[in-house]
Amino acid sequence: MIDAAKIGNLLAVCRREKNMTQDELATKLGVTPQAVSKWERGGSMPDIEFFIPISKFLDITVESLLTGELMPQENDGQKTWLPCVDPILFQFGYGLIPYFSQSQDAVMVERVIWKRENNGELTLHFEQAPGDMFERVTIIKRQIALDRGVIVPVIRLTDDPRLKPDEYRISIKGTDMGGGQILHGKYMAIESGEVEDKIDGIRTEEPCHHMPAVWIEKDQFECAMSFGYHVVEPQAIMVSHLNEIIRIHLHELLTRQAVQTLIDNIGKKHPVLVAELEKHLSAGDIKKVLVNLLRDGLSICDLVTILETIADSIPTMTDINLLTENAREALKRPISE
Repeated sequence: MIDAAKIGNLLAVCRREKNMTQDELATKLGVTPQAVSKWERGGSMPDIEFFIPISKFLDITVESLLTGELMPQENDGQKTWLPCVDPILFQFGYGLIPYFSQSQDAVMVERVIWKRENNGELTLHFEQAPGDMFERVTIIKRQIALDRGVIVPVIRLTDDPRLKPDEYRISIKGTDMGGGQILHGKYMAIESGEVEDKIDGIRTEEPCHHMPAVWIEKDQFECAMSFGYHVVEPQAIMVSHLNEIIRIHLHELLTRQAVQTLIDNIGKKHPVLVAELEKHLSAGDIKKVLVNLLRDGLSICDLVTILETIADSIPTMTDINLLTENAREALKRPISE
C-alpha cells in the first residue's frame, strides 16, 4: 500500500539533504511550490510523470519513492549501488508503473473480467483496478514450482529510467533475455492461427513467441475474438513472457544451496537415502544431475525417485552424465504419462 505521508516525508528529507528549497525543486519540475509543499505534507501524491524527474533530482530510485523508504544501498550515506546481480530482474519504464502499483490511490488499470450470467452465458466486462503484476508473478512462481519441482528465486521488479516509458526488459543473472513494448490502455490481438478477417489497429509482434499481432482498442475486443484472434491484456503479455523465460533458463537458476535445501527436506522422511548419498556425492554433484534434467525440459518433482536411482548407481558409477541417464530412465514412466 502506497503511503502518501511516508513518501512526503522522504521527499522532504532528501530535498533538504540536497540543500534545495521547495521553490527550487518546484522550478526544476515545472510545478508550483504549493504543490511540492502539499506532497511533503502527505496531502497529495506527485503524478506519475514526475516520478522519474524527482528521482533524478533527489538521487533516489523510483522504487524508493513508491515505498517511501530508501533502499539499503541508498542509506549508506554515499548512495552507491551494491555489487550484486539479481537472479531474475524485470525492469520497466515509468509509463508501466500503474501495472505494478497496488495502492487504491494509484492510477487504475483496466482488467478483463468474464462473468457468467443467469442464463449460463459468459459475458465480457472491463473493470478499473490497482495493478496486479505482483500477484500474477507470485502465481507463476507457484505454478513453476508445482510443474518443475524448483523453487524460483526472488524476482526483482523495478523501474528503470533508462528504458522508454512503455518498455520492459527481463534479465537472468545480469544477461538481457528479452523484452517488449506495452501500449497502455490497449489490448493485443494475436494471430495464433488462421483468422477469418484482419482487424484494424497498430501492427506489432507478440514478444514471447514472435507471432504477428495488432494493438486494438477496448471496443474491438469481441470483434477480434470473433475473427479468430487471441486477445490479451498488457499484464498477461508481460507475465507470460516472464514465465516463458524463467522456464527456459530454469536450469541456470538452480543453486547448490537450493539443492541442499531440497535434500534436507527429503531427508526428513528418507534419512537413510540421504545419508547414503552424502557418503559418496556432494550437493554440487547432485546439482549437476538435476541441472541436466532441467536443461532437457524434465521435471524434478519426483526427487525421491531421482535420488533413489542415483543411490542405486553409486559407488560403482560416479559419472554425472551416466547418473543423469539412469535418472532419466527412472522418470520415463511419469514423463510418458
